[in-house]
Amino acid sequence: MATSVGHQTAGSAAAASSPIYVYLISLVAAVGGFLFGYDLSIISGAVLFLNKEFNLTAFQLGLMVGCASLGYIPGPLLAAGISDRIGKKRAWFWPPLSLAFVPRVRRRHPVRRSSCFSA
Repeated sequence: MATSVGHQTAGSAAAASSPIYVYLISLVAAVGGFLFGYDLSIISGAVLFLNKEFNLTAFQLGLMVGCASLGYIPGPLLAAGISDRIGKKRAWFWPPLSLAFVPRVRRRHPVRRSSCFSA
């Protein structure tokens, strides 16, 4: 019989303190850090080509790189609220669906090059 401790039962509290659980949490954090660094390296590699293609000023280039990095802040905050409201399984359903749907919309309605970073 499991006794209630806050929102956790005694059984789930014991599972959370097991070494396997700690290793899994550490693995998820390490993969998240790896992906963050990978994204930043992709952005830094694209900077030369974007600067050449759009003739960006130093401010516009810094804004572009900074905005890409700032996108990492509201994402987890919004995802936490959404998963609390509708549940984790339903919340995990929408990102892959958007990745499948958005390119089709972009293909039908492309962004004009002159509208990007217009001064």
